[in-house]
Amino acid sequence: MSRPVIIEVAVNGPTRKDQQGQVPISVDELISDGLDCLAAGASIFHHHDDFRTFADKEPMSMARRSAEVFTELQRQFPRALMYPTANAYHLGDGTKMWQHHEHLNEMGLIDMALLDPGATLLWRPTESGAPGSGILYGYTPRDIANINERCRALRLAPSIACFEPGYIRLIASYARAGALAAGAFVKFYFGTDRQPFGLPPSTAALDLYLDVLTGTGLPWACATLGGDLVQSGFAEEVLARGGHLRIGLEDFESNRQVSNLELLTEAIDLVKKCGNHVANHDETRQILGIR
Repeated sequence: MSRPVIIEVAVNGPTRKDQQGQVPISVDELISDGLDCLAAGASIFHHHDDFRTFADKEPMSMARRSAEVFTELQRQFPRALMYPTANAYHLGDGTKMWQHHEHLNEMGLIDMALLDPGATLLWRPTESGAPGSGILYGYTPRDIANINERCRALRLAPSIACFEPGYIRLIASYARAGALAAGAFVKFYFGTDRQPFGLPPSTAALDLYLDVLTGTGLPWACATLGGDLVQSGFAEEVLARGGHLRIGLEDFESNRQVSNLELLTEAIDLVKKCGNHVANHDETRQILGIR
């Protein structure tokens, strides 16, 4: 029997126009790209804002910018899921990094919110391969507990990005204790030579992550940051294990120039080739347990 596969598209992230000419940056570009991807089969939309255009660094400014995009996407696709990134202006302040979700919830624009359950070094290698510049990104245990409780209170489904194995152990502990906010979607983020955090995309690494998640019943997906999830062949292994997919120009790095819609089409073709079908917006909500 055909299995529904959720596809999330992360449309931009830190990717610049000089890296990928078709990456959407402006509000109009984000709306156009989002509509195309949601119409083609993606059921979760995720984006980063251009912070340089903000009037100030406060959470409400970030919420208003995301609202410009989400309002139009929700108008045409009211059952699609969408969520913003963290407010990177406030690295180290877990409350302000997340607070824009509160405002977007008040506007009635989101049913999903990020929950990154840990901290990790995000860095790039130099030309010699030695560690180069980077940042310490993440949240403290207290931050994580607070965000989880706010998700519970606001009935926001947590989108859980797992950069390191320890992230998954923490989330599994919440789930086994019956304390995790409803609707959780766990995403295993695999690092590459271009973004060398955590574990690389391999069968052994996926086995480890799934072993840690055993018994929780949580739906999960995989992303390859700094690589190509589909063309590398790793997505086929993910689908064979019962997982879902996250693709898009936030994660993608390659010498070839592509659009988010092209990456989505490749993922959809693979899902069908593997005997499954792409989950529509209602099926995605049903899989995650979101109203």
